[in-house]
Amino acid sequence: MYKHYFKIALRNLKARKQYAFMNIFSMMIGISCALITLIYVNYEFSYENWITDADNIYRVEQTYHYPGSAEASHSFVSANVAPTIDSYFSQIKSTTRALWLRNITLKSGKNTFLEDIAFVDSNFLNFFSLTLVQGDKIAALKDPSSILLSESMAKKYFGLQPAVGKIISAFDNKNFLVNGVFKDLPANTHLNLDFIALYSESSFEQIFPEENFYYIWNIAISNTYFKLLPDADISSINDRLDDYVNKHFVHQSPERATATPSDYVTFSTRPITDIHLYSPNWEAKPSNTSGMVIGFALIALLILIVAIINYASLATATSSLRAREIGLRKIMGATLNQIRAQFISEALIIAMLGAFLALVLTELMLPFAAQFLDLDLKNLPSLTSPPILLTTFVIALISGLLAGIYPAFYLATIRPVRVLSANKSKEQATSWLRSMLLV
Repeated sequence: MYKHYFKIALRNLKARKQYAFMNIFSMMIGISCALITLIYVNYEFSYENWITDADNIYRVEQTYHYPGSAEASHSFVSANVAPTIDSYFSQIKSTTRALWLRNITLKSGKNTFLEDIAFVDSNFLNFFSLTLVQGDKIAALKDPSSILLSESMAKKYFGLQPAVGKIISAFDNKNFLVNGVFKDLPANTHLNLDFIALYSESSFEQIFPEENFYYIWNIAISNTYFKLLPDADISSINDRLDDYVNKHFVHQSPERATATPSDYVTFSTRPITDIHLYSPNWEAKPSNTSGMVIGFALIALLILIVAIINYASLATATSSLRAREIGLRKIMGATLNQIRAQFISEALIIAMLGAFLALVLTELMLPFAAQFLDLDLKNLPSLTSPPILLTTFVIALISGLLAGIYPAFYLATIRPVRVLSANKSKEQATSWLRSMLLV
C-alpha cells in the first residue's frame, strides 16, 4: 500500500515539475541552513572535550567588592591560591597554574617574532592531556630555562629541522633551551598555547627584577585550575570558599589589613567546559556567548519553518489542480486516511530529496561558513558520518511530516459532489489562511 502511495506521489511531482522544484529547492535551503547551524552549535559546545576528565576540571575566579567602586570580576587570581587551595580542600585531586605574557619578542637566529608565552606548573602537560611529539614529557618542564613549542611554532622557527636543543631568547636577558615540541591543540579550547615555560619564582625574578608579586595576594596574575577527586561534589567547595578566603587572603593596604577578607574579595569556581561560552572575563583566546550560539540556532530554525510553511502554502494554493483527482478517488472508495497518507507521502519525498541536495550544498558551503564563523574544519564532523546522516534524515522526516500534515487534512476534506459538479475546490474559503502563511 505504501509503495503505491510513493509511486503516485512521484508521478504527480513529475507532472508538476515547477511546483516540485520550488518545494525541493526551499527544503534544500532550509535543511542546509539547519545542518550548518547544528554543526556550528555542536562545535561551540564541544570546547575542552578533548581534555581527559574535563568534566572534573574547574577554574578559580575572583570578584572585588571595594566600597565606592563597581564589582570587578577576574579569571586571574594570586599565585598563592594554587598551593593553599589544594591543601585546604580534601576534595581536590591536583591544581595547576598558567600565566600568559603577551606580545613578547622572541628571537632565534635571524627570526624575530612577537609571541605569547604561557608560564605553567610542571604538572601542566599531564593535567591537560598534552602530547609531546619531541622530547621527554617527564623532564620537559623541570628546568626554568627550558621552553616547549607547539608543532606549528617549531616549523615556523626551525622549519624541518629538529627543534629540541635549539636556543630561543626572550626579554633581552633570558635564553630558553627548547626541551620539547607538543602537538598543536585543537581550536575548540580556551587555552592559547604556542610556547610553554616553567612557572617559577626564579624565572619571574629574572624577567621582572623590579617586581615582587609572586607572594602578594592582592595581585592577580595567573589562571588557577583544579581537578576534583572522583565522586567529589563541587558544591561542597563553593560553600566553603569564603572560609578559605578569610583564612588565607591577606590585604596589603593597612586600612583593610584587619578587615574580613571576604567583605572585599570573593572567590568562585567555573567548570572549564563553560569558559568559552559563559565567562564574562578576559580570556587568552577570544570567547563566545551562549546567546550568540542560540541566536544562530533560532535563525536556522526560522528558515526551516519558512520552508515548511512555503510547502503548505503552495499545496493549498494549488489545491484546485488536485480537486478532481481527490473527488474521483473518494468515489472509488478511498478513505480520508488513505488520501491523507498520499499527500504526506508527497511531502516526505520532497523533504528527502531536499535533504539529499542539502548535504551536497552543505559540503560546498561549509568551508566558507567555517571561515566566516572562525571554525576549524579539521575538528568538524564529516557529512558522511553516521551522526550527520542520521540528523539529516530526522530533520527531513520531521520537516516532511510538518509540511504535509495541513495540506493532507485540508485536501482530504474536499467533497466529491461539489468538485465534480462545479469543478472547483473550497479554495476561496481558505484564502485567508494562505495569506497568513504567505506573510
